[in-house]
Amino acid sequence: MNISRPSPAQLELMLEFIIRHNQDRETHIGYYGKGETEIRETLAEFTRPLTESFLLAWQGSELVSVFGVEYDPEIGRAWLYGPQVVSPDWHAIADEHYAAIEELIPESIHEHELFFDINNKRGQEFAARHAFLAHSSDAVLFLERDALKLVSTVPVQVCDYNETFFSGFEALHQHIFPRTYYTASQIVEKLDDNHRLLLVIEAGKVLGYHFCKRESQSGYIDFIGTDPAARGKGLGAALLKAGIAWMFEPAQIRLIELTVNANNQAAMQLYQKFGFAAKHILCGYRKRMA
Repeated sequence: MNISRPSPAQLELMLEFIIRHNQDRETHIGYYGKGETEIRETLAEFTRPLTESFLLAWQGSELVSVFGVEYDPEIGRAWLYGPQVVSPDWHAIADEHYAAIEELIPESIHEHELFFDINNKRGQEFAARHAFLAHSSDAVLFLERDALKLVSTVPVQVCDYNETFFSGFEALHQHIFPRTYYTASQIVEKLDDNHRLLLVIEAGKVLGYHFCKRESQSGYIDFIGTDPAARGKGLGAALLKAGIAWMFEPAQIRLIELTVNANNQAAMQLYQKFGFAAKHILCGYRKRMA
């Protein structure tokens, strides 16, 4: 078996491999998403060139495995886009491919993460064999435009972010989502015509926020949360409603998706109230490196 970085000419072949095999729940890697458009948009957002972020495994002229990595030095975490193997020698190829991928990850990165569909049993076996620990069970929910339900919400003012509220937003974000994949600064840096950060402010204090984005054909909810002391007042529903309305403004946006802790019943019920339905369940695994 030969493992090498993809050449620019091989990127389309690599993409076709990922698109084809990520439709199958038994080979699904959660980070990519599902469907050609979503997968291409995910890869377009990589912080480093794909030719430096992926390794391809070949048996002769046949591509049998694709493995990628995205990492953030600021939080010290790597997200492993694999192993995605199509071969009877699945485990042997996956192990060798992972060893090669580790060479692309700086030593300063102290956590590795995997994200599989619950039906990706070989991926889960790989995680156990390499001492990854299960740390999340997440539901991928989707809302089609025609399925949106009208929900009455409390009369609360939802406003756009401005730098005056950064410290309050940062403190709330760190409290609700400690050590998550985007810091408050990274969220603010992303704000543009297609990335929006909505806030609920009361007496100068940030009580809730919703960070969402619009892509070519779909919307995505990255983060939504409220101050624990302000929960039960309908602020989350107001933030969700405002974000949904903005994401659905362009006619070509037909779908909104999000990933939520499958065990968070309050959040699941809120999304279902608006018409969201479950797409599939993903399992997250994390390993602390020595």
